[in-house]
Amino acid sequence: MASKKKSPVSSLAIVGLALLMFIAAVGIGVSMLKGPKDNDDISESESESEDLSVFAPSESEDSSSSDESGSSESSSSESSSSSSGSSSSEASKSSSSSSSESKPEEPKIVDSGDSGFGNIPNFKKINSDVKGWIKIPGTNINYPVLHRSQDHYYLNHDINKQQSRDAVIYADPAVTFGTRSQIAPNTVLYGHNWTNYSANPAIGRTSDVMFGQLTGYHHLDFAKSHPYIYYSTESEEMVWQVFAAFYTDINFIYNYAYPPSTTEYQNIINGAKARSRHNFDVPVSTNDKILTLSTCTRAYGKSDKQRFVVMAKLMPKGAALNPVKVTSNPNPVLPKL
Repeated sequence: MASKKKSPVSSLAIVGLALLMFIAAVGIGVSMLKGPKDNDDISESESESEDLSVFAPSESEDSSSSDESGSSESSSSESSSSSSGSSSSEASKSSSSSSSESKPEEPKIVDSGDSGFGNIPNFKKINSDVKGWIKIPGTNINYPVLHRSQDHYYLNHDINKQQSRDAVIYADPAVTFGTRSQIAPNTVLYGHNWTNYSANPAIGRTSDVMFGQLTGYHHLDFAKSHPYIYYSTESEEMVWQVFAAFYTDINFIYNYAYPPSTTEYQNIINGAKARSRHNFDVPVSTNDKILTLSTCTRAYGKSDKQRFVVMAKLMPKGAALNPVKVTSNPNPVLPKL
């Protein structure tokens, strides 16, 4: 019997099929081998997305599906409601706390008379350290006088006990208060002057606060037209007559509230008159109580060792406030700086 020959086409088909199966197997193996690297790429991509969500949360919210978005809004609404209630409560507490901690409103000056004496009770309500009132008619010096016996606290604190550059008018720690018979022999008051300290100070400039307008006494005409000062305590309204206005270095000790001796007291009076830019026709003795107003100046250069001082004596109760003769002092004792 004759044998049959295989068709060349069939043989080629078989070989081709085998080759395709081999290639497919190799591809699957390669794909399996690449799997971990693909996972690493996905992990890095997710990590970058998380980083973006930290810096740009709105982008993450925009990429959410509509179902997730709806769920998120519901959750967000509850959270917002809870947060709103909590915030309102906290805001209320904060507002209440802020209100209680805020400084009290400074009372308005109600006594527009010559002395300002009637203002003391209202200002004392916000600070018990208010002990008196100082007023110089024709100036903006119209302030409460504060005092602490331990220190110079009010050198840099205001009436609300807050740190302040302008601070307040305050009395020397050694000063005492009460009626005219109870007050110190020398009531020394201090006040800042940050703006009117030149060798030719301005007169009546409203921006000069505290003792900024005190240096108006540098000028003869001003001294002539402002011969009286009102300084009162809670116990008594008092009027004082100016007898000296001078520049000095700090070596002249003019601010003893209680001079150690009658001689020392007389030295203060004599020293003030000798230094005064003007001669006031006002007799003064150690039997008088005096008022000393002291402030800063740079009239004699940049040194901080100089002061401008105005002194006045206590007028008898009910005394007539007559004009005072004031002339120029041709040779006052000048500061030694």
